[in-house]
Amino acid sequence: MCDGSADPSSSVTNFVNTPGDCFTACRTYGQAAFSVYRPTSQFYGLCAASSTPTNTQGTDPKNCGESGFFLYSHSAASSASGLARRQLREKLDVARKERQRREKFCPKGLIACAVEGWDSYECIDTSSELESCGGCIYGEYGSFFNTTSTGTDCSALPGVSLGAGTCQVSKCQAHACKQVYELIGGQCESQI
Repeated sequence: MCDGSADPSSSVTNFVNTPGDCFTACRTYGQAAFSVYRPTSQFYGLCAASSTPTNTQGTDPKNCGESGFFLYSHSAASSASGLARRQLREKLDVARKERQRREKFCPKGLIACAVEGWDSYECIDTSSELESCGGCIYGEYGSFFNTTSTGTDCSALPGVSLGAGTCQVSKCQAHACKQVYELIGGQCESQI
């Protein structure tokens, strides 16, 4: 649709390289309009808050002339729901790819943790593993993003008596402490 005049109230204008750039810039507005700026052959984009076209003069792009705009409009509700659906779809896609990457190495519920000094891994349930509680001590195997330690070795916590540490629901729990330590809420705290 060609719009011979643009409502300057509640609008934003800018030069863009393509009509697609205009739509991207105007995604939160009710209208997107663009026209070719003849001296530079760039597109002149206009974003307007109104969701109803103003002063439309025709629908034939050939009759727009140099001052005419190609005008596109959508309701704010359709824009918001479309954006929310797209963001949800992207989040689900990232989660699916991460799940596939993890299941490539280990059965569901286990994580491929790197073995120190080797190009190898072991499948671990980090919610209950004593030496990799809450994550992999040497990073996840096959992960470009998670190569640092994310877990805790519950058997090496200071103040915990030998054999008195466990991993429950991805957190270290102490059941007995060495001398000069006191057991408080499943943790050994120094009394010095």
